[in-house]
Parts: sequence; C-alpha cells; structure tokens
Amino acid sequence: MPRKPKPITVSAAKDRLGELKAMRRILAERVDDESTPTRDLSPLVLRLKEVSVEIEEIEIRDASEAKSALALVKDDTSWDQGAI
Repeated sequence: MPRKPKPITVSAAKDRLGELKAMRRILAERVDDESTPTRDLSPLVLRLKEVSVEIEEIEIRDASEAKSALALVKDDTSWDQGAI
C-alpha cells in the first residue's frame, strides 16, 4: 500500500493558500483533539472559521481569474489574420 504523502506545514507552504490550508488542518486537529481544553475551543473554532472563509475567497478569486484567462485565450483563437 502506498504511503500517504506528508501534509504541507505552514512554514513549508509556497503560497498564502498553502499556508492557510496547513493552518486549517492544524486548527481542525486541535478542535477534534479530546485533550484540547474546553476554554480553547471557542477561539480555535472561530479562527478555523476565519481561515476557511479566507481559503474560500482565494479559491473563488483564483477560479475567476482562470476563467477570465480562458476567455481571453478563446477570444484570441477567433483572430483572423486575413481580416486586416
């Protein structure tokens, strides 16, 4: 059975999205950990929510930029040199 790749750490992430995904994983682990003190759960859950929202915003922005770039490429394919 192939080994599961090690998750990216916050310090090893190459971009902001990678950092946020690593932070979300760490926060989720702490929230799920039964040894996490009850007093720590509220701030952890709040931060987890904030990080998740930021990830979603970046992913939506990136998808929109990719869609715009694809539209530009499609527009270029209709170029007719003979029309000049």
